[in-house]
Amino acid sequence: MSSCRSLIFALTLVNVPSIAQPIIDIAANKQLFIDTRFVAKSENIELRMNPAQKMGRIQDENGNVFRDHVSRVIDDNGAIKLYIGAESALTVLESTDGMRFKRAGTIPSGILGTVFKDDHDPDPARRYKLFGVQTKSPAQFDPDTEGVYASYSADGLNFTKAGRVLPFFSDNPQVVWWDPRINKYVIYLRAFERDSEN
Repeated sequence: MSSCRSLIFALTLVNVPSIAQPIIDIAANKQLFIDTRFVAKSENIELRMNPAQKMGRIQDENGNVFRDHVSRVIDDNGAIKLYIGAESALTVLESTDGMRFKRAGTIPSGILGTVFKDDHDPDPARRYKLFGVQTKSPAQFDPDTEGVYASYSADGLNFTKAGRVLPFFSDNPQVVWWDPRINKYVIYLRAFERDSEN
């Protein structure tokens, strides 16, 4: 009798419908396939990341290698713009192959300046945005007048100052871009407050 009850119990468990997983709405957003989160069913398929390949150190037109902080790398319609520097100016380098670069100019950037290409802004004169900290002295930072300042440019070389955007001293480059998911500009930075225990 007990074996009969066990069989009925087992059959009941088999016939319980599985709980359907909720549909993940990704709208029109891009997704990386680094796991099987978006794969409902597969057979004989393995997800594998392509390993990085070292291609050598980048050089300028004279064979010199660069030893500076990389602020941003931008693909500008097939031309690669590399912005390097950390103190008060960024060196702008351009390349068509990503390995051999020509110096295109130097732009005043403030401390830890960074540039991004803004395809969202409808004004072509404001296609590039530059953000950098301006202060007379990091040790004597004045939050009333100093902080993260912004500039804009049509070509990524000649910038016009727009003014202060944040009253913070940042001790790392500001990462800025237009986020189409939330329809807002986003800035990531590490603000530093000298009078705080943090």
